[in-house]
Amino acid sequence: MKFTDLSPAEQGDLLSAYEEVRGYATMRTVVRHFMKTKAVESGLVKEPLRTLELTANEYLVSKLGTIRVNSYDNIEKVLLALVAEMPTALPEDVTPADLEIFLRRHASSSPSTWNTKRAHLNAFFTYCFNRQYIPHNPVLGVETKRFDRKPPKILTAEETDQAMRLATHGGCQLFMALSLFAGLRRSEIANIRKGDITEHGVFVSEKGKSRKRRIVEIRDRLRPYLQGDEIDKIPMPERPLRNIKKSLGIDMHERDVYRHTYGTMLYALTHDLGYVCSQMGNTPDVCRAHYLNVVPESEARAFWREEV
Repeated sequence: MKFTDLSPAEQGDLLSAYEEVRGYATMRTVVRHFMKTKAVESGLVKEPLRTLELTANEYLVSKLGTIRVNSYDNIEKVLLALVAEMPTALPEDVTPADLEIFLRRHASSSPSTWNTKRAHLNAFFTYCFNRQYIPHNPVLGVETKRFDRKPPKILTAEETDQAMRLATHGGCQLFMALSLFAGLRRSEIANIRKGDITEHGVFVSEKGKSRKRRIVEIRDRLRPYLQGDEIDKIPMPERPLRNIKKSLGIDMHERDVYRHTYGTMLYALTHDLGYVCSQMGNTPDVCRAHYLNVVPESEARAFWREEV
């Protein structure tokens, strides 16, 4: 009895393929894939069209687990919006003019938003080009917006003193101290435990961007706040923190104002870019763009309460 039309050579290829994926796929899955490939190669069936939607899904799957969740969500939103506007298109159908129109609809609020969404599209179409799905990357024909980057908002020495007075009454003094005098991100403060604070400094686990650890020096302005058992679980009461922002005139959507204050005041005091980078956990380019030559040294000394 004949069980298969496959030649002995093809049967050998099939068994070899199964041995390679044993434990990851069943024989049935391997046979189906083998027969589908054989049918496409022989011309009996046509390979399904690689639509923009299918390719976007393939790209998103390739990114799972390789980037931060919020970065993945942002990329997904851009690609789903593009697919919604061009539901029947193939990747090679998309032109620079199409992408210009798309960005004018979805990223006209600011040059920064335009450039961010353009970067997401560029990564996707580069993926397509590298896999020979498209002959060229259409994003290369879309301009990058130029704009003057403003220095980040920071607090003055006087505003910092006001913030710490408000924090004393709101039960979030330790959180504010670690933000303003150690430059810690909110996610980093949430992971601080008493054992992370030693005479050598504060050991910080960066579970967001770089996933590294760094040691932040405990300066005299911070030291008085690092007492008590509350370090094992640092209070971050939402309402008092919002009230402090409101009292200081900080927009609720502005992030990292306290961290930017720390970086700016630290550089103004030390004039040491390498030291600031090590304390902030940022690259020299980021620190140079944000924190150099923003405030005079006298303001920094008032912030750190250090004599001339």
